[in-house]
Amino acid sequence: MSEIQKLEKETKGEKMNSKTPSGDLASRFDPSINETPSVQLVSRSWPDQWEFTPKLDPEYNRVRRISSSHVAKTVLGYQFWDKTSFFWGLKLLRDLNKEITKQTVLYNLGIAVPRPKGLFNVTFRESSLEEGIVVPGFVMEYIPGITLSLMQQEDVFPEANKMYEEEIRRAKALGFYPGDEGLHNAIWNSEKRKTYLIDFADWEGC
Repeated sequence: MSEIQKLEKETKGEKMNSKTPSGDLASRFDPSINETPSVQLVSRSWPDQWEFTPKLDPEYNRVRRISSSHVAKTVLGYQFWDKTSFFWGLKLLRDLNKEITKQTVLYNLGIAVPRPKGLFNVTFRESSLEEGIVVPGFVMEYIPGITLSLMQQEDVFPEANKMYEEEIRRAKALGFYPGDEGLHNAIWNSEKRKTYLIDFADWEGC
């Protein structure tokens, strides 16, 4: 059994023990049910509610800051989740769970990625609403910085890009295949002088 397979097995074992959510969400529900997805599909809630400013295109603005040290990648833009069918909601959660697994394995293997926390119900608040909007989200470490695609004219870009290429090389050597490889999916943190890889939805090999 390869190192990746071992880590994947351990990660799935943790999910079954409720440290992270189960990957097989569909097996927990009656397939005859036909309703909008419930936030109860996710068993844990992030402890606090966070203020945020909605963007003009909430469908595609999926990653939001939720605290000084964490961000959440939601399954959909907040305005769309409660309008999603039950079964489409299950598929979206499965896809998000897969990304959590990939990022967790990469993190455990020492690849520079944001530290994953897991899947939570995250409550966002708007000034126009009395109650918050609850959306399932992948909570992970917040990495302050700038994507490499926006800093190609900066003096530090060669250093940042070299680190990016090295992390991609290491990931490929471990059997991963980046499906959306590019400078737009890498963040340079000037304080640590370190490049982090992000967005693993289209990666394969885990």
